[in-house]
Amino acid sequence: MEITSRNNQIVITSDKKEIIFESPTSIVLDTMAIDFFGEYEKSGFLATFHEVEGKNLFTLRIEGKNIAYIPTDTLEITEKVVNFLGNIDILILPGNKNSTKIFENVEARMVIPYGEETPVFLSSLGQNIEMVDKYKTKEVDFETESTVFVRVGN
Repeated sequence: MEITSRNNQIVITSDKKEIIFESPTSIVLDTMAIDFFGEYEKSGFLATFHEVEGKNLFTLRIEGKNIAYIPTDTLEITEKVVNFLGNIDILILPGNKNSTKIFENVEARMVIPYGEETPVFLSSLGQNIEMVDKYKTKEVDFETESTVFVRVGN
């Protein structure tokens, strides 16, 4: 799985198919726009778009990994939210100071923050990582006890 950024949007590529995390209310799953609540399957990818506690949340299953896209920084982590998100391998969320509370309350093996305030998010968590054009995930990323932070941009 390869993670990049295009037009300030996170893009995950798997088997030459793309998932674009387009906005707080939609993603593009291999050319199919998902902008209405429900479960979707396309090209071997499974995606769920739900409203939980009044906030939009997305979960995806790609290459055997669970991906959670939380496009808000005001989500209160309740039992209902945790149950919906499940076991998170990759967490994609806005990179700002408010989002640190979300990160601290959900366990994720990899975190991909996005947005202009990403350096603030990372520094508030004691992370000082360089921005890369693309990041190719490795199985070892998901086997360690500590969280892997990925900062992509162009």
